[in-house]
Amino acid sequence: MKAGAAERDITPPVGFVINHPPRESIGVHDPLFVRGLVLDDEAGTQVAVMCSDLIGIGFEVADELRERIRSELGIEHVLLNCSHPHSSVGLGARRREGDEATAQSRWNDGVHDAIISMFVEARDSAVPVTLRAGRAPVQVGFNRRVVKDDGFVTMDVNRKGPAVPWVNVLVAEPKDSGKPVALLFQHTAHPVIAPDTSCLTSADYPGAAVARIHQELGGDVVALFGQGCAGNINGYPLRTTHENADKAGRKLGDAALKAMREAAPVEADRITFRQGHSKLSAHELPTMEVWQWVVDHLTAAYERHDNPWLPEDVYRGRMET
Repeated sequence: MKAGAAERDITPPVGFVINHPPRESIGVHDPLFVRGLVLDDEAGTQVAVMCSDLIGIGFEVADELRERIRSELGIEHVLLNCSHPHSSVGLGARRREGDEATAQSRWNDGVHDAIISMFVEARDSAVPVTLRAGRAPVQVGFNRRVVKDDGFVTMDVNRKGPAVPWVNVLVAEPKDSGKPVALLFQHTAHPVIAPDTSCLTSADYPGAAVARIHQELGGDVVALFGQGCAGNINGYPLRTTHENADKAGRKLGDAALKAMREAAPVEADRITFRQGHSKLSAHELPTMEVWQWVVDHLTAAYERHDNPWLPEDVYRGRMET
């Protein structure tokens, strides 16, 4: 096996809108990065893995990035992952001919190009490696679905609900050195510990976990955080302080380092791919009475907030839809 890795700082300028809830940034608590790992086996099969501090990229952007990586780098297999911090930003499609050039679009296009150049560097710097895989116990969040007595589901801390209390790691170590080229570590929890009232851009706990790994291994080791299926799991404590996010990140980083130290060699000389599909049954649609209750409830909640997440016309338009 060969492996190469690289990273790029993609922190947006101060003044850009943090995604969720939307608010204008006034500074940076910690930078945002995009990181890439390229694996290459003896048969010439390559896979590019991207891990980013973006809140999301969408299907159109994912297709666009995959096509550029395939056409410009010749890498057929591309895995894209966003850590999903609510204190970060998203990535849109590149500007088309005739689109207005704005500060936002220039940054956006720059990120696209940075991802390509990052993978070029990762591919070209690949060296023979030993791959090791491991796991260690850790948990930085809890299930957020609580079923109330009336049957409705609300968002709260459900300590008995399903969660993923471990971190998985994949370590790529050069044959002639014990220092990793890259450490890919994966955990499952929404990065929502940073307060939603803060106007500081942040990667939340994944950024702090990478910082902890760099503290131990050095900044030249590319540490890639992969988000798991975190839809029903929130980082804890929810929307509190940047300090709490940093604390959770250090906890995760320590666990990733433990898993790395105990990781076992991967006994394989070929990269293979598998995929599967699951069909999930849809819940029965609510009655119009229930729908109206939800509309009234959310409208009242909206009117109680001095600083709603969405402009009123957008909010009411979505509710009517």
